[in-house]
Amino acid sequence: APAPVATQAAFEPSGGEVIVNFDVPTNRADMAGEAACGALLTNESVVRLGIGAYCSWASPTTFAVFLGTGATLGPYESLTLLPNRLRAQGQPSYASEATVTIEPPETQERPTAQLSMPSSVGECDDTVIDGSMSRGGLGRQLVVAWDATAEGVDDDDDEALEKVARLQAYLRRQTTLDLRVPADQLLMEIPYTFYLAVRNFLGGESTRAAGTVVRNQGAPPIVVIDSCASGKDVSRLSLLRLAGKARFSTCTPRLVAL
Repeated sequence: APAPVATQAAFEPSGGEVIVNFDVPTNRADMAGEAACGALLTNESVVRLGIGAYCSWASPTTFAVFLGTGATLGPYESLTLLPNRLRAQGQPSYASEATVTIEPPETQERPTAQLSMPSSVGECDDTVIDGSMSRGGLGRQLVVAWDATAEGVDDDDDEALEKVARLQAYLRRQTTLDLRVPADQLLMEIPYTFYLAVRNFLGGESTRAAGTVVRNQGAPPIVVIDSCASGKDVSRLSLLRLAGKARFSTCTPRLVAL
């Protein structure tokens, strides 16, 4: 009989499991229960499954790979079956020696981008933006995309436009959820809107989170309200708790008491 053929292989929406379906019932590569994936997959495949990964058969046609800590396997990458292990069930057949390409899930939850930042900073203060409350990485690091726009910049002011362009180029190079923008990269008294979008390893992309800051003359205190409640619906009589933090501007010596 012909060798079993993988008809579909895809990540589950959770990102922690891969399901491979075969066209005919198989001998399950003589695996029983939860087993080491090396019973059917090559070493080159196993090392990308992470620490603690294991494999099992849900049925004679359905093979499941449960990824472990530090897995690097991604969509459109492949798993390779060991030779002479997987055959048709109950009859002589050729062995499957396929390389199986893993597709992303048909449906998946989008990650959520969130950021926390001040609405104003002093003329010598860096702008510190925290995007660490973003969620949906499915156990892996989120890919980030920062951007910004400036409101009210004169279209004829080439120097100001160039400064905004330099800021945008700086943001495109940033790869972490924590962002620090040096004070001299912002024009004075101009509202800047910063944007954060995140993407998980399966390709799910968030909508952009946004926040606006102005670099002011002088040394106003810097106040940040955490945005973990943003986007939530709250009824009229509900209690809404907000958390925040404040600090003195670096433009003046820190005061001990007011």
